Amino acid sequence: TVAVELEVYEQDPSIQWSKWDHAVICDLKLPTGRLQVHECTGGELLNWQVAPAQYRVALLFEGLTSISQDGLEGSDRYYVLLWPGNEQDLSVIQEWQPE
Repeated sequence: TVAVELEVYEQDPSIQWSKWDHAVICDLKLPTGRLQVHECTGGELLNWQVAPAQYRVALLFEGLTSISQDGLEGSDRYYVLLWPGNEQDLSVIQEWQPE
């Protein structure tokens, strides 16, 4: 089980990039407004309806140093922030460098 939080904003949120282990910003087109989140090995966990639009998405990772060598244990957490925005290139803002 991994903790993931999803937040939807009306405009670009103020993000303190330096506090994250890893941070990426990218685009997501939702022409129908349907946003679903699925487990990587299972079914649907979330089924939201948002305004149909082009969105920007910030993917934020923390606690990566706590992950066990086998990748199965740790206090890592993940955040997905979504807001309407124009299409832009993918950008890695903060890159995780494991020791």
